[in-house]
Amino acid sequence: MSSDRSKARQTKKENSLCGKCDKEVGKKDLGLKCDLCEVWHHILCENVGEALYKAIQDADKDKDTSQGLHWFCKKCNKFARGFMASLSRLSARQDALENKVKDFETTVTQKFEEVDASHEELTERLDTVVGDTTKESIKEIEDRDSRKTHVILFGVEESTESDTEIRKGEDMKLAGEIIHKGLECEAVIMQTRRLGKSKTDEATSEKGKGPRPLLVQVQTQSQAQNIMKSGRKLKEHKDKRFHQIVVKKDMTFLERQEMRNLVTLRNQKRVETEAKGGNEIWAIRRNKVVNIARVEEGVLQRHKDKI
Repeated sequence: MSSDRSKARQTKKENSLCGKCDKEVGKKDLGLKCDLCEVWHHILCENVGEALYKAIQDADKDKDTSQGLHWFCKKCNKFARGFMASLSRLSARQDALENKVKDFETTVTQKFEEVDASHEELTERLDTVVGDTTKESIKEIEDRDSRKTHVILFGVEESTESDTEIRKGEDMKLAGEIIHKGLECEAVIMQTRRLGKSKTDEATSEKGKGPRPLLVQVQTQSQAQNIMKSGRKLKEHKDKRFHQIVVKKDMTFLERQEMRNLVTLRNQKRVETEAKGGNEIWAIRRNKVVNIARVEEGVLQRHKDKI
């Protein structure tokens, strides 16, 4: 109890009326002021004995004991008791809530530490994956660049000579005839190479298989592109030896996978078109599956517009 409240309880004001009997509590009367409603009461009206009254007065004079001593009239005591009980429960709930908050903070801190650790681990893995992917991408680009001057000829007759140099010479000669005469292309042939195992090796020979594909390297990329564009000429050539020969691009493993996916998609669209009786003509152009009927219609329309 504060010293100000103690002084106020010891000093009666004039004309202070008792909160119980509504009579004046004079300076000479034994009375107490309620710490809650701050109304004076006769100790007889509140059934406070003189011994208790004296103890309260003595306590008010002592600063140490007055800080924790309170007196409430009977009317306020009922309210104060309930209030203190509620305050006690509220304090207990607050303590429990603070403990939960502390536990939550601890849990959150642990989770953040776990997330940080996982993030560091994921970053390391990502760096590794990105590094590996970058290396693979660079390798793929370099591999594709190295094949830009290559074409592959399928169905070219293969020599049965046992001497390797003789076979190479005959392949160079055949490649020259196909490119210069059959395709009517100007190109400098740098080298040729058969793909796959040699049929002269009896241990690895396969019966019923046609000649191995012939890879041809020319001097420039433009020469290789011209050869690819002229591939259809072989089917129409007057020399029937060229009819079974097919010209294809030299593709990497990844490019072959992509082409297989495109072929599957093209075939699927053709089946769907046939099932619904559509007019679309699906083909692979520039690494895409397109409706060439629509393209041809567009070209024809542009031609009409010009006329």
